[in-house]
Amino acid sequence: MRNQQAVTDGLTNDFAQWARTSLHKEDLADRLSVAEITDCRTLGDLREALGEIVRAYMETNPQAADEAAEHPFDFCEGMEVAVPLESAARTLEVLSNGYSSEVENGSGTIMPQRAAGRIP
Repeated sequence: MRNQQAVTDGLTNDFAQWARTSLHKEDLADRLSVAEITDCRTLGDLREALGEIVRAYMETNPQAADEAAEHPFDFCEGMEVAVPLESAARTLEVLSNGYSSEVENGSGTIMPQRAAGRIP
């Protein structure tokens, strides 16, 4: 996750950045960007806050649930070093499911994996 500083394009977290650059969903990116993720005290709080936003978006935009992203949002296991899991999200539905399944199964921290030049 990004720190509290907003990035140059006005987005405040990696989830919003992914929604804009890989899904091309400006409205979802805006919703994710205004989420008060810095107020989340636990990973469960973060998962719930982001999951609510994505689920609400899919309710109003059901066609978006299965649209493939240009680049996956890769879930990584948080340790001293981030280790990629077998999971990657290319749709909002998979991303939403990833919030719950990866973390509930004890995988730890949700982090995007970014290879140099992969996501602008």
